[in-house]
Amino acid sequence: MGPSINTPGNEVFPYVRWDGQFFFASDGHPGYGLLDLFTLNVDSVSKQKVVVNLGKDINSTYDDIGITFFKNNPKKGLFASNRPGGVGDDDIYFFREIYKPIPVDTTDARFVLD
Repeated sequence: MGPSINTPGNEVFPYVRWDGQFFFASDGHPGYGLLDLFTLNVDSVSKQKVVVNLGKDINSTYDDIGITFFKNNPKKGLFASNRPGGVGDDDIYFFREIYKPIPVDTTDARFVLD
């Protein structure tokens, strides 16, 4: 995927949503904690790949990994995290999207955990 996505850190759990949007977890891009969830935007003019952190509403200071979206309701999905307050080491969390990053310069997407 090239140097705009791959870092000397870890890039894991790649996921391509049915609409072609690419998501992954990384501890090599600037984030809120250990592994954070990111998406990839492509600038329509320069065609440059821009990595966008999904924001503090979904990312924690712990590992946040493995995002998926429901096909029958694209504003909802699941991801895993080892954040405090769970039942085990890694737990599965449900979210609903309340703001989707559209501009390339967007630094945070907005999500709400249910």
